[in-house]
Amino acid sequence: RVDVLSLVCSCVALATGAMIAWALLPHLGTTTPLCVALYGFLGGPVVPCISALYNKHAVVSGVSLAVLSTGTNAGVSLGPYLVGWQMQDFGDMAMVWFILLATIAVLVPLLMLWLLRCSSGRQEK
Repeated sequence: RVDVLSLVCSCVALATGAMIAWALLPHLGTTTPLCVALYGFLGGPVVPCISALYNKHAVVSGVSLAVLSTGTNAGVSLGPYLVGWQMQDFGDMAMVWFILLATIAVLVPLLMLWLLRCSSGRQEK
């Protein structure tokens, strides 16, 4: 049986590692295509799992779903605008750093949830 939370944490952590490599080594010719491929294979497929994790680990109500939907829509709308605005001032690497920070912002709460679940599992035994 596959534990979805562990799988998502692993994939997002590896995608974050790929973004760190891209941010620190953009001058190497193979870094960009390799990191984009890794991020696409690891980061992209776990996005639908986030909703499943939310439904599993949270008390779902109309208000909580509205907040989740509003946050998702705001991210989809404001993200490209903010990245484009920063790219005008700082160049193409602003996009890489923005995606890296966004990925870290997803990874930290996922790891906190994973650690919380692991510690509660030890207490029950």
